[in-house]
Amino acid sequence: MLIAGCLSLLSSCTTTQLKTDFPTPPGELMLVPPNLHTLPDSASLSTTEGVIVDNYTAYHTVAEQLKELQNWVKEQTKVK
Repeated sequence: MLIAGCLSLLSSCTTTQLKTDFPTPPGELMLVPPNLHTLPDSASLSTTEGVIVDNYTAYHTVAEQLKELQNWVKEQTKVK
């Protein structure tokens, strides 16, 4: 009788999955990073310099975007 009662109680239990709604980040923080430029096999020094400058600029843009996204996430976790 005790076993039947325990089984009855256990079978009536349901699991509930909690869903937390995390806000969607602002669009400017979710932009796809640009592809880096590559050098052709026979690139001149001026071409190489231009590609390096472009790639460093892209890196710093993406690094700043990442920092802003991380700060946004930290602020959102403080709200909850």
